[in-house]
Amino acid sequence: MFFILLAIGIGRLIGDPYKYINCDFSASVANFIYDGASREDLDDVYYDINYIVIFSLAALIYFLIIRMAQYARKNGFSKVDNI
Repeated sequence: MFFILLAIGIGRLIGDPYKYINCDFSASVANFIYDGASREDLDDVYYDINYIVIFSLAALIYFLIIRMAQYARKNGFSKVDNI
């Protein structure tokens, strides 16, 4: 459940894929996958790249959060207690 909420939050933060994906890159990917670059194929490529980016970032952030939680649980939340 946390991963899904994290992915939704990242998707809202990064915004529209047309702003951060280069048009030439998406056209070359569409040519490679679909052997053509019609408008519908370009929209499919933008959609696919957007979800790959969102779930890759969500997986990375989720992994880091889980690792930090395990470290905090194992070593305590603060080393200041020994002072």
